[in-house]
Amino acid sequence: MDSTTKPQRKLVETMAHIDEQSFLQNFTELFEEVKEGEIQMATPFRQLGEWSSMHALMVIAMIDQEYHVTLDANILRQAQTVHDIYLATLQPS
Repeated sequence: MDSTTKPQRKLVETMAHIDEQSFLQNFTELFEEVKEGEIQMATPFRQLGEWSSMHALMVIAMIDQEYHVTLDANILRQAQTVHDIYLATLQPS
């Protein structure tokens, strides 16, 4: 008998498809002016010189396209680092 709940199974399935390195690579590819390795999981993304509302939309679209997760804009507003966005992607609402 499986004791995991449906949301727990969904989280496990999502985590199996998203690793930090591929997420970081996909996130970094949204920026034209950053050098490889400049963005890390602990990077406060709003401090990136290129960050704009357009990038916010691009991040939401990338997460939807790559990971089939709809990231709520309010969650993105609350996030401080790339890692925060990654965790929100792992725990879709």
